[in-house]
Amino acid sequence: MRRSVSSVHFQAFRLRRWIALGLALALSISLLSAPAAAVAADSSSPSSMFWFDRAVEADGVYTIYGAQPSPRIDFEVAEVQRPDATFSTTSEIDIELVNASDSAIVTAASLPLESSGAYAYGYWEFPAGSAAEGESYQLWYRLVSDDVAGGWEPTIDISIASLASPPALHSPADNSVHQSLPPLTGYIPDLETGQQVYVAVRVESGWQFGAPVEVGDGSGTVDPDGNFSITPSMNLSTPLNGLYRWQAVYFTGDRLSSWSEFRTFTVVPSPREIGGFTLTQTSWGIDASWNRIATGPYDPPVDSIEVHLEPGGFVQTVAGYEQSVNFDDVPVGEYTATVQASNAGGTGPITSAAITVEPTAPESPQNADSTSGYKSGAVSWEPPHSDGGSAIIDYEVALENTCDGTDTAVHTTDTSHTFHDLQAGCSYYGWVRAQNAVGYSNRHYGISVYPYAEPDAPASVEARAGEGFVDVFFGTRQLRPSANRSILTE
Repeated sequence: MRRSVSSVHFQAFRLRRWIALGLALALSISLLSAPAAAVAADSSSPSSMFWFDRAVEADGVYTIYGAQPSPRIDFEVAEVQRPDATFSTTSEIDIELVNASDSAIVTAASLPLESSGAYAYGYWEFPAGSAAEGESYQLWYRLVSDDVAGGWEPTIDISIASLASPPALHSPADNSVHQSLPPLTGYIPDLETGQQVYVAVRVESGWQFGAPVEVGDGSGTVDPDGNFSITPSMNLSTPLNGLYRWQAVYFTGDRLSSWSEFRTFTVVPSPREIGGFTLTQTSWGIDASWNRIATGPYDPPVDSIEVHLEPGGFVQTVAGYEQSVNFDDVPVGEYTATVQASNAGGTGPITSAAITVEPTAPESPQNADSTSGYKSGAVSWEPPHSDGGSAIIDYEVALENTCDGTDTAVHTTDTSHTFHDLQAGCSYYGWVRAQNAVGYSNRHYGISVYPYAEPDAPASVEARAGEGFVDVFFGTRQLRPSANRSILTE
């Protein structure tokens, strides 16, 4: 009785599982795990089954590929159920291994078995260093059940063959960085035309900490040129994120390769999509805001966020923790903005929003200045930084007399105005604002004027005669130095 590869102890050697899918296509050829059954002489005796790792059986000869690690044979014994519902107990298997070239006994051993009631299990390995490539061996075994040794089973002919060169790995490149799991690709050299090839890959993590764990595997075939591309199935309880390594092996039906060297790659997932992206018109332009990017415990940090506004080619880049940007001096019109986050793994999905910028009241005039004069005051300013998308109609400029609290206001299309007939000796404070079709801007303060007038006539004039001269004395209303009036100079 023969048993398919998929039905027997996949735990025995991980390599069986890595290539199992490919084997299902291999016209029932038993690769790596080559089972056979030895039927007992009568139905009252236990029956046994064995299989080799990394082996192919053809014409009664089990070809094992590679002498290292030591070839291994797994045994399964089906116990016999007695009339009282108990089972026979096979406690051990006697094994004898002979070198076929000179009939020299390599080893004779007794293999203890583990029993589970209806079945007993065990495995045996060639003694260290006893297997050699190119050599042939014969193996005999017998069951010891209920402390009674049975007959020797038929001879098992074994041949040790060399492993073929491993696949050449193409991508991902060693130490490369990817946003998601990339296909694992490579090439099988020296293939014969029309030869069918089955490739298996495995992925590991944790080896850098001294504890490698297999986290993915896959299998497939090659194209006519010997190239393969396999996307492995990953067995992870957390999102794919971190450092991994992979390797490959292949089988042609009569040849098994050694495992390739490992190649490492890093998976760093790109940022998630940004939510809550909103555009708001402000007096200075457009404010773009968004929600903080959702991250999980295994997501790498967001390095930056980039916002584009079109038309106009407006671009702003901010740190990954920011949640808004401002675009100044945006003309009236229709706009579309996009936002996208970046991290070590690349850029995330794009989120977009649209807005129509309507005219607004202008910003305040800038840099007002004033000059005091004879019963007058000259005021000047600069236009607003933004007219709100609507042309400036005029400016309103006003002065308040601090002596009597009266206001004087005028409208002008110029950026300067001179006030006349002001009260000398009083302080004036004022403001200026701009107006467009939408309305007035905020007032711009900081205007101050201190008008002056001609001095009064001297007081208390007195002439005093002397010998050949006259002294003239008079009083003045000399003011203390102040900006309210000019100081007398002569």
